[in-house]
Amino acid sequence: MKRIIVISYNNIDISKGLSELLQEHPNTPLLIPVTENQTFVKSAILTAMANGCPFQLYFSQADEFMDSFMVKAEDLTVCDNPIKEILRQVTTEDVIAIAWDETVESHMALHAVEDFGVETWDITDGLDPIDMTSDSDDLYSEMQEALTAFVEVFSAYIAAGVIETITKTVDAIIMEQMGTTDFNPFDKE
Repeated sequence: MKRIIVISYNNIDISKGLSELLQEHPNTPLLIPVTENQTFVKSAILTAMANGCPFQLYFSQADEFMDSFMVKAEDLTVCDNPIKEILRQVTTEDVIAIAWDETVESHMALHAVEDFGVETWDITDGLDPIDMTSDSDDLYSEMQEALTAFVEVFSAYIAAGVIETITKTVDAIIMEQMGTTDFNPFDKE
């Protein structure tokens, strides 16, 4: 069953973008994380109710702000981290609606679900698709370059250590075979 997963790491009104998405996917249930971003949460819930879509709330603690919305929710889930809990439940049929803001959290949220091949939409100000393939290719090539650099530096470090050990060993063997008859004139013995 298709669901729309709504995510934002900022306290912004996402009603315009979410309304446009709900026009493309009418009557689709929404999964909404209740975070400290009350403007985001309120706009997501009110948009779902205005479009007649059922919604499920995921929250870590209830407060007075949530009391009026809890009654209207189809389902309530109490968890430690609402966004993380929702991302664990993603299936290949779902749609991700995220208020994209170029933060590490937003990138991590999308990369957590990229293997599912789900639709991803930026609902910050209107509705814009997010193409994850180009980001993934860029990230892969950057990771390859970093790994190559690490392997080269690590190889050089190991080679330097091996050469130093061999040099000390060879010096010790040569000194032992030659037998040192030289006396150090500065020794006090």
